[in-house]
Amino acid sequence: MPPQKIQTIKLIWQNNVGFTMETKLDETPWITILDVDENGEIPELWENIQKVCEKYFIRKITDIGNEMKEV
Repeated sequence: MPPQKIQTIKLIWQNNVGFTMETKLDETPWITILDVDENGEIPELWENIQKVCEKYFIRKITDIGNEMKEV
Protein backbone atom coordinates (compact mmCIF):
# COMPACT_ATOMS: atom_id res chain seq x y z
CA MET A 1 0.00 0.00 0.00
CA PRO A 2 1.41 3.44 -0.90
CA PRO A 3 2.12 5.84 1.95
CA GLN A 4 -0.45 8.38 3.06
CA LYS A 5 0.17 11.95 1.87
CA ILE A 6 -0.90 15.19 3.51
CA GLN A 7 -1.13 18.40 1.46
CA THR A 8 -1.69 21.38 3.76
CA ILE A 9 -2.85 24.75 2.44
CA LYS A 10 -2.63 27.70 4.82
CA LEU A 11 -4.39 31.04 4.31
CA ILE A 12 -3.17 33.97 6.41
CA TRP A 13 -4.84 37.37 6.31
CA GLN A 14 -5.10 40.50 8.37
CA ASN A 15 -7.04 43.58 7.36
CA ASN A 16 -4.78 46.50 6.48
CA VAL A 17 -1.75 44.16 6.49
CA GLY A 18 -1.99 41.55 3.75
CA PHE A 19 -2.91 38.09 2.49
CA THR A 20 -0.73 34.99 2.09
CA MET A 21 -1.36 31.51 0.74
CA GLU A 22 1.17 28.82 1.62
CA THR A 23 1.32 25.06 1.14
CA LYS A 24 3.38 22.05 2.07
CA LEU A 25 3.34 18.36 1.24
CA ASP A 26 3.90 16.04 4.20
CA GLU A 27 6.96 17.26 6.12
CA THR A 28 8.44 19.49 3.41
CA PRO A 29 8.99 23.18 4.19
CA TRP A 30 6.19 25.67 3.60
CA ILE A 31 6.09 27.14 0.08
CA THR A 32 4.53 30.55 -0.54
CA ILE A 33 2.01 30.46 -3.38
CA LEU A 34 0.84 34.06 -3.04
CA ASP A 35 1.84 36.96 -0.79
CA VAL A 36 0.11 40.32 -1.17
CA ASP A 37 0.82 43.29 1.07
CA GLU A 38 -2.10 45.59 1.79
CA ASN A 39 -1.36 48.79 -0.04
CA GLY A 40 -4.89 50.07 -0.42
CA GLU A 41 -5.38 48.10 -3.64
CA ILE A 42 -6.77 44.84 -2.21
CA PRO A 43 -10.39 45.66 -3.14
CA GLU A 44 -9.39 46.18 -6.77
CA LEU A 45 -7.05 43.16 -6.80
CA TRP A 46 -9.15 40.71 -4.82
CA GLU A 47 -10.83 39.09 -7.84
CA ASN A 48 -7.41 38.18 -9.25
CA ILE A 49 -6.08 37.07 -5.86
CA GLN A 50 -9.10 34.80 -5.45
CA LYS A 51 -8.65 33.37 -8.95
CA VAL A 52 -5.01 32.46 -8.21
CA CYS A 53 -6.06 30.67 -5.01
CA GLU A 54 -8.92 28.84 -6.72
CA LYS A 55 -6.74 27.80 -9.66
CA TYR A 56 -4.06 26.44 -7.31
CA PHE A 57 -6.59 24.52 -5.21
CA ILE A 58 -8.34 23.05 -8.27
CA ARG A 59 -4.99 21.97 -9.72
CA LYS A 60 -4.02 20.28 -6.45
CA ILE A 61 -7.35 18.48 -6.03
CA THR A 62 -7.21 17.39 -9.69
CA ASP A 63 -3.67 16.04 -9.23
CA ILE A 64 -4.81 14.13 -6.14
CA GLY A 65 -7.80 12.70 -7.99
CA ASN A 66 -5.63 11.62 -10.91
CA GLU A 67 -3.19 9.93 -8.53
CA MET A 68 -6.00 8.11 -6.74
CA LYS A 69 -7.46 6.87 -10.05
CA GLU A 70 -4.17 5.18 -10.98
CA VAL A 71 -4.33 1.43 -10.70
